[in-house]
Amino acid sequence: MIVAGEPTVGKTCLVNQVCKQTFNHNYMMTQGCEYNIKEIPIETKSYQRVELHLIDIAGQNIFKEITFELLGKANLIMLVYDVTNPETFTLLR
Repeated sequence: MIVAGEPTVGKTCLVNQVCKQTFNHNYMMTQGCEYNIKEIPIETKSYQRVELHLIDIAGQNIFKEITFELLGKANLIMLVYDVTNPETFTLLR
């Protein structure tokens, strides 16, 4: 899953909550991308768990080339925006 959006909308905080159940109050902007894995238990005849691979992509314009390359290969994309800043929603286009 690719996690994408404008800078400072909370992509890394969201990924850290899902994967590590943590929240870091000291903001540090993502450089490039960060890769995380979340194991999710399921009970079926074929599987006991699945792995959700989350790629947190930096929102700065200088990383747009990486973003577009990864988006083309993703099976799932989560677009994140800041509800207190409507422009971050508009810029998701």
